[in-house]
Amino acid sequence: MTTEELSDQTEVTFDQFCEEWLQEFTEEGLSSTEKGRRFAFKIVTQWLDVNGDDEDLVMCDGSGDGGIDIAYLRRSDVDTDDDKARDSQSVSGDIWYLFQSKYGSAFQGPETILMEGQKVIATLTEENGRLAESTRQLLGRLSTFRRQASERDRIVLVFATERAMSESDRRTLDDLRVLGKKRIGGLFEVEEVSLNTIWATSPPAPEPVLSLPIKGTFVDPSSGLRVGTVSLTDLYEFLKEYRTKTGNLDQLYEKNVRQFLGGRRKINRGIADTLNDNPEIFGLYNNGITIVVSDFSTDSAGNSCELFNPYVVNGCQTTRTIWEVLSQYLEAGGTGDSSAIRDWCVKAERGVVVTKIVKGDSASINNITRYTNSQTAVREQDFLALRSDFSEWAKDMAARYDIFLEIQRGGWDSQRAYQKSHPNSKQFTEYANAFELIKVYGAGWLCEPGHAFGRSRPFLPGGSVFRRITETEPINAKDFYAAYQLHKLAKQFNFGRGGTVQQSRSQTRYLYYFVAIELLRDVLIRGGHDRSARGVTEAFHILLQKDNQESLQLMLDAAIEVIDEYMSQESEDSVFKEEGFADNPNLNDWFKLEYLGKGGEKTYRLNSLLATHKNIFGRKVRGEPSPRSLIDQAITNAYS
Repeated sequence: MTTEELSDQTEVTFDQFCEEWLQEFTEEGLSSTEKGRRFAFKIVTQWLDVNGDDEDLVMCDGSGDGGIDIAYLRRSDVDTDDDKARDSQSVSGDIWYLFQSKYGSAFQGPETILMEGQKVIATLTEENGRLAESTRQLLGRLSTFRRQASERDRIVLVFATERAMSESDRRTLDDLRVLGKKRIGGLFEVEEVSLNTIWATSPPAPEPVLSLPIKGTFVDPSSGLRVGTVSLTDLYEFLKEYRTKTGNLDQLYEKNVRQFLGGRRKINRGIADTLNDNPEIFGLYNNGITIVVSDFSTDSAGNSCELFNPYVVNGCQTTRTIWEVLSQYLEAGGTGDSSAIRDWCVKAERGVVVTKIVKGDSASINNITRYTNSQTAVREQDFLALRSDFSEWAKDMAARYDIFLEIQRGGWDSQRAYQKSHPNSKQFTEYANAFELIKVYGAGWLCEPGHAFGRSRPFLPGGSVFRRITETEPINAKDFYAAYQLHKLAKQFNFGRGGTVQQSRSQTRYLYYFVAIELLRDVLIRGGHDRSARGVTEAFHILLQKDNQESLQLMLDAAIEVIDEYMSQESEDSVFKEEGFADNPNLNDWFKLEYLGKGGEKTYRLNSLLATHKNIFGRKVRGEPSPRSLIDQAITNAYS
């Protein structure tokens, strides 16, 4: 597959994308309830970029759900190895997303929004007594969350629909937002997500023209640049109008970027403090923002600029914090009068943001995004889709293994739609998500199962594990392919959410990757072979060969025995007998421990169990060669 085929797919229309995306929901025999459940699960996991096995993803769909189909807790996620980032900025809060999914005819506009929204609010305020057990458990977590929430934390009600809402629908969302804040508090928010949202951040997305004015004072230093100042209140009105027209403020930050840089990461507390205390001098302390556009036009007086397809590429923290703070002052409601708030509003109108507007095509926007952020605390992991290594991995996986590597959400659906409209192009039948494979590799090859299960930050570009993967022990397409095959094999054994063979396997997927590779590494050590991460990959590829499938199966079965025995309460080396487990007897928390797989005293039972099974792995079976010797022989033969 050529580079052009991988990147230039602009002939795929939105309708083609939708048809492919929704294909699995149109199967005959599926009930409307099942279609809605599948729709909700897919759109939630793609929009939030979360794995379907994530333990913080709670399914409530069905009778007694209290208006909540799916809930997801996005935890503030900071890499503890990144001291500079942790010390220089305060951490953003946790966010509970509560999804109300409306697939097909289930959505009937404003009436649906108000009725379903009020149902969720009644559930959150504990006025709904007819709740299923799963929803009651979720409500307990939400009640605790509300009691200990800081000003950075949020509860966001999200309406998930097929097509983007109309402006009248969004005005109803605004009404519901006001009602929710009044009943629940300032942490309550309302958003919408649709296939339009996924499409806008999927490669490729033919860009419709979006035109928005921004008031300010601008000068014309060059043909493709406008520089000026915008008042805080005018910038807030611009953001508000953008959300009204698009239904999703997050899209303002997503030009070829995997996820926006605002509330999901860090918020500079200094910005919020200045906005609250001295908004009139905001421009003196802030570096300003950069907005890239496909085109612009300035009025003759230079007091307004019409922006076409605007995206904020520098100043995401600034604009998001302005949005949060000003909405508390300007959207709070109330018929009375407060001199303090009135004085604050006067000061805010005098406060300004230095604003740079840059006209550029899609090719130049990547460079603008990088260069305008090179002197800020924003790091490379914020621009996953801009990284050349991800693009190279995708091309190598396509060329060497006929696998489509998805590096942006919705990428596989876009690719399938492209293949249908271009039958002579390369037709992929398999795909893998790049981020998931990085976690598989980190859990197995780098002995990080706890980190992989519990956190995302270390595995994103700039994170501690990712730096090892790309700098200390650089990976390539061969490593990705090995991780992909291990991931596929684990799914066959029902590891992950919904596992039916053994309930214990729903939480031990990453631990299984670690154990399987640890058994292979032990073979390499005892046989005098290359035991490095690269050596493990080479050995795994040897076992994938047709003649060595039996040996591979023996290794995978042995890893399953380790996991099942570790999860058995009757086992001498059970997780339930780990010394530290008694302090917090929660399996979900245990398998997220960062020292899991590191061989320390805190996981003595796991270490003992692994040592025992490594010895068993070397024993002959009914006079036949041991599994270890079979694998060792296969590797030796391949190298000879």
